[in-house]
Amino acid sequence: MRNVMSIQLRKTAQGKQVWNRAPSIPRFHNFRPRPAYFRFSLYIRRSDVYKTRRFIDHGHAVRSSMKKTTDTQEINSALARALEFITSLETKNREMRHCLELAQEACLSRAPVLILGESGVGKSLIAQSLHYASPNRADQCVIVDCIRTAPADVDIVIFGIAFDRDESNRQEGAIARAGKGTIILDSVDLLPISTQTELLRVLQFGKYRLVGSDKEHDAYARFVATSSANLAEKMAGGLFREDFLYAIGEVTLRIPPLRSRAEDIPTLINACILSANRRYGKNVVSISKTALDFLKRYELPGNIRELNRIINRAIIDLQRDTIYIEDLGFQVDPPANPAAFGADILSLEEVERLHIVKAVAHAKGNVRAAARILRVTEAALRRKMENYHINAENGRR
Repeated sequence: MRNVMSIQLRKTAQGKQVWNRAPSIPRFHNFRPRPAYFRFSLYIRRSDVYKTRRFIDHGHAVRSSMKKTTDTQEINSALARALEFITSLETKNREMRHCLELAQEACLSRAPVLILGESGVGKSLIAQSLHYASPNRADQCVIVDCIRTAPADVDIVIFGIAFDRDESNRQEGAIARAGKGTIILDSVDLLPISTQTELLRVLQFGKYRLVGSDKEHDAYARFVATSSANLAEKMAGGLFREDFLYAIGEVTLRIPPLRSRAEDIPTLINACILSANRRYGKNVVSISKTALDFLKRYELPGNIRELNRIINRAIIDLQRDTIYIEDLGFQVDPPANPAAFGADILSLEEVERLHIVKAVAHAKGNVRAAARILRVTEAALRRKMENYHINAENGRR
């Protein structure tokens, strides 16, 4: 800290005016004034940038433990999934915090884990993170997608197949390829009853047999299952075994939907903005308060997946550093009931900005004509357009 000296005029005892140097208010050398619109925007904190750097280091560890591949898109998607899970660790929701604490304890054990939740809440992300945070992360993490796998082929995919009696010619399944790693059964509720019976034997005794063979093999892999269905209804309909549910759900994680933890939406939006900036080469740093409040009220039926899609769609052709409500791609109209208007009312700043955008667009980019429509001077309108980052070419920048 240094004292900035200022020169002041004073009178001496003899009545003469002289210049005197007096210390002014001390200031920090690196002090920067806070922008006037700070209270209206949500900014990405510097700690989030450091967190992203740590995530990149974590991503290198993930890639080293995964099977070597030259598919760049696969690596980038794995890094994006890891980022989304890391940001979800910083939750303010009590139920989600309890779920993540239980997941951290499950990382150190070999117990089977069942992850339940709606589509898009991040079940697959948590399942993969359980593997990469476990002591056996050097082994493979094999994902069995029960939706894409035909019921007739699911046994071959999980257990493998022997083409002759002595198994000299065989095809390895997920259990053999995983070794001591992890097998993720995505949408486990779609498994046939026969496959559930064989998996129950694997979970109880650690033994399995290849399709077409009677020879038993040891199973060392850990099983993590995910499901978005109501398993109680599946059991009542005879489509899911109760004993298999108890075996695979030794540790059960229930992830709450995003609409029940709106307090986590700002953190997730920050992560989506950082990810979209890297993907599309943008420099977006904030989202307006009105747009943030709208996303908090929106139900987001697709949960985190849909939120990420909304932010990506807004950023992909954005030419400024702030996301406004019209960039989200929703048709925002006042409610039909005037009594409910107070819940969805826009701020005066947003109303003025939207009105200027419409006027400039109506004037086809002619600022002078737009000023006549709004009954203000051209200079005043240009100052407003500069403050709101509005471009005369297309009504916004």
